[in-house]
Amino acid sequence: MKMLLFLLLCFVGLTAAVSGIIMISRPDGSLLELPIILLQGTPFKNYFVPGIFLAIAVGGVNLFAAAYLALQMPKQYTISMTSGSLIVVYVLIQYFFYTSF
Repeated sequence: MKMLLFLLLCFVGLTAAVSGIIMISRPDGSLLELPIILLQGTPFKNYFVPGIFLAIAVGGVNLFAAAYLALQMPKQYTISMTSGSLIVVYVLIQYFFYTSF
């Protein structure tokens, strides 16, 4: 079970970090084929700020949790739960902005 958690943390961390970096480097969404119209009704003009949050808060924390798990550091499962909670927060923020504006 610990190996599965490690693999999931690595997968989510890497994909979120890479996607966030791509969003930061091309905030118009062209590299990921994300139309700007998806941001209509949100406070964001482009994908730069969501990319920062995705790369650092979601990707970085998941990779940090994977490293903690691999090194068997104290509180490794607490940090893993925190990283999962950040994903939930990211999705809820997306839902809130999409439905309220």
